[in-house]
Amino acid sequence: MTQNPPPPAPSSLPVTDVPWQDASVLLNPGPEKRQPMQGFDERIVDIVDYHLRGTHWIWEERGVGRIYNQYGHNAPVWVPGGVVEDREGVIANTLQVQHTFPDRRLYTDDVIWRHEPDTEVYHFSAAFTNSGHHWGYGPWGPPTGKKLTWGVLCNCVASENRITEEWLIRDELAILQQLGRDPWELARSLVSEEAVPEGLSSLERSQGQQAPQVAPRRSGDFDLEDFLRAYLHDLWNVRLLNRVRECCAPNVRLRVQGNRRLYGTGDYVARITALLAQFPDAVFTVDDLYFVPDRLKRRQKASVRWTLQGTHEGWGPLGKPTGRRIRVMGLSHLYVKEEKIDEEFSLFSTVDLMRQLLT
Repeated sequence: MTQNPPPPAPSSLPVTDVPWQDASVLLNPGPEKRQPMQGFDERIVDIVDYHLRGTHWIWEERGVGRIYNQYGHNAPVWVPGGVVEDREGVIANTLQVQHTFPDRRLYTDDVIWRHEPDTEVYHFSAAFTNSGHHWGYGPWGPPTGKKLTWGVLCNCVASENRITEEWLIRDELAILQQLGRDPWELARSLVSEEAVPEGLSSLERSQGQQAPQVAPRRSGDFDLEDFLRAYLHDLWNVRLLNRVRECCAPNVRLRVQGNRRLYGTGDYVARITALLAQFPDAVFTVDDLYFVPDRLKRRQKASVRWTLQGTHEGWGPLGKPTGRRIRVMGLSHLYVKEEKIDEEFSLFSTVDLMRQLLT
């Protein structure tokens, strides 16, 4: 009678931390397992290593065909404005980007993860910075030879060595700005010829004529998930912009699309105000949230996947109100220290938002 092998002994090593680590260390983690990783490539020691070396093997070593081993046959990859429905599409997109930026390098800034209890299902969210020369053709026009940098956020679900679902946002606005291209031009090229859907319902932040309700808070010790869900709801859906000064450090740092770096609660409030002014009925929904300790900086770090819906009824950087409904997918990394947000990296696709205003 065949017996199941005993479960692996708990590792003496913590799950890999990315910040401040040299690539020579990250890409050579040693043989000791830091998480069970049953069904994964035997070289993989934990879910952070799965992202780091899997990305390195595919992009840096040009092992594009490894996608057949690292993605499920029909794993959906959600991108702004659509979905890549199978791994052949993932391979096609990878080859296109490698052609457009043949010397592209990916520098992982951080990985936030969650392991579903009593399963071999892992969730991870990676933030990374890209660098490369625009030496090939692609959706951003003919080669210019310019060297660019841009950020990317992605969320993935993985099991038995395969990604089963992914959400990916590239800072396309940063790419276009560095190339000197008008993002509205690209948005126009992406406009679908399909008819605008009829019968859209109104967006609801409250019940009937009642005002939106402030999120209830749990009593007792500080709970990060409760804190973040309440903060995001109150900020976006109740329009309590004063929550920024209550819940963020005075010197909070933000990284947003267009390679923009913002500093302080004043910049933070101004950014949210600009979006709400243009989409006054906006509704913000948290679709997923998980977090882990940031041991190096003695804080906690959280990944949030979210959706913003609204109607373009106000003036702002997007121009004259169009009255059109938009829905954008967003990803954020938030860092919390001493019960205050002190750093945030958030992305949504400005180009996809523009496309929806033209549809």
